[in-house]
Amino acid sequence: MAILYAIVATTGNACADAGESSHAASSPTNTTPAPTCGAPLPIEQLIEQFVTRWNEHQATELVQLFTVDGELDMSSPTQGMQYGQEQNEWTAYAGQAQIEQFAKSEWTLGEHLEYSSVDKFKGGGYAVGMRATFSDGRVQELNDAKFVLGDCETTLMHVVLVADHPAH
Repeated sequence: MAILYAIVATTGNACADAGESSHAASSPTNTTPAPTCGAPLPIEQLIEQFVTRWNEHQATELVQLFTVDGELDMSSPTQGMQYGQEQNEWTAYAGQAQIEQFAKSEWTLGEHLEYSSVDKFKGGGYAVGMRATFSDGRVQELNDAKFVLGDCETTLMHVVLVADHPAH
């Protein structure tokens, strides 16, 4: 317990320190510019834009919703949690180029997304009733449909669209 206290006392609260530091933005070692944010968008609007751009195969516009290093964790039609096993349930895509490549591969299958409503939480929202339908008639319920905002509330940092079962 004393060792843990010593570590905490020595390191302090990194989040609080970063937020309170008056020299963080001007430090010569801080080469990442602060993001330039526009007016925040409601999470409902960002989710609607994501689904619309996905369904209309707007690759460039879709990836622009993400931060540069944004992530998409999504089940393909053959993936899903099967019989409670946490294997092969989704694939992770990091960065706009990988997200665009994956989206284009799903569009060749005629994938179309829809949802019924949004439940907001601090920093994002859940798309309730999210499902994917494919041109061959298969349907996949994406039970875990979470959208997490980036540093600017105009972008998405992480989107999770994971199914319990493969499409059927």
